[in-house]
Amino acid sequence: MTTATNASCRPKRRPAAFTLVELLVVIAIIGVLVGLLLPAVQAAREAARRMSCSNNIRQMGLAFHNFHSAFREFPSFWEYGFSGNPATGAELQLQSWVISAAPFFEASAIAEGYDTDTYFADDENQPIVRNLMPTLTCPSAARSLTRLTKDFDPADYNISALASLGLPINPAAYLRTNVELAPSDYAICNGVEGAVLLQAGLDSNGNGVIELSDDPRLEMTQGNPNPVVLGMWPNPPVDLVKLTGWATGRITKTGLIAARPKFNDLLDGTSNTLMLVECGGRPDWIRQGRLFSGDSVESAGWADPTNQFFADEVPAINLTNNDEIYAFHTGGAQILIADGAVRFVSESLDAATLVQLMTPRGREVLNEF
Repeated sequence: MTTATNASCRPKRRPAAFTLVELLVVIAIIGVLVGLLLPAVQAAREAARRMSCSNNIRQMGLAFHNFHSAFREFPSFWEYGFSGNPATGAELQLQSWVISAAPFFEASAIAEGYDTDTYFADDENQPIVRNLMPTLTCPSAARSLTRLTKDFDPADYNISALASLGLPINPAAYLRTNVELAPSDYAICNGVEGAVLLQAGLDSNGNGVIELSDDPRLEMTQGNPNPVVLGMWPNPPVDLVKLTGWATGRITKTGLIAARPKFNDLLDGTSNTLMLVECGGRPDWIRQGRLFSGDSVESAGWADPTNQFFADEVPAINLTNNDEIYAFHTGGAQILIADGAVRFVSESLDAATLVQLMTPRGREVLNEF
């Protein structure tokens, strides 16, 4: 009896538990570990996104090469043509390089749904051109808009100039409003001008202005009042005789006007010629990492022939996505070389090397990059 009484009077042992201090120490340690691991996790995720972006660009390169194998030329970024009979009233065809290349990068459904007998901004093509294409979207790119809404003005696409040459089209018939276009994070190489040429040392007389006589690589094109160094996919020529030839040359198999580059045109070699670059985040207009509220990049649509980049500001990489090289990858952007290679170029790439890469017929000795 005494034993039972003593046992019942013995104080109960409290269950083991963390003190407040111990709990705070554990939380602090967990916080430090998360702080150490989070950048590594984010870096791994960005590495995966960058790899996916690289794969997209590589698919574009394969598509270009397969297209060339099939047609002995690359697609043009301004694909003009006519359907129907020009004598009785032809319908203008106008599309970007994406429509031509789509069957070669697993986008056959896009190519089949698109009406090539008319132009990209026409009503028939709205259900197609307003949709994002995964292959043309960089996973790292951030955007607030998934569509660009713009008006189609024939004067902006040299249609009025073509009509003035006697081609059987009525520019006013092609006016369209509120055209919805899905953006692309990739753009083809059109040319380089302005501050980039100055920084590259092309101002031979040192007067601070780029003139046609400054460098043999400089040319004049339609829609640009300044001398430019042209890329693989140039604008139509400014000379009336050349423009007429450009506008009336026909491609038998497609009916499109011939303004397409070929491997033989790349006198610098395929490993020294730039084809395509990142121009990410469009249609949002971004400059130095900041969004221009209320402004959009008008050339953002993947179906729009003006989906191009034209380098004219310095630094030439990651300053702005308004027709310039721009990516959401730290330190630089990815580009496609004409031999199909995908390269990551630094934001500090010098202007002279970029000009050498841009021109396909400059016959330069390319700097290391």
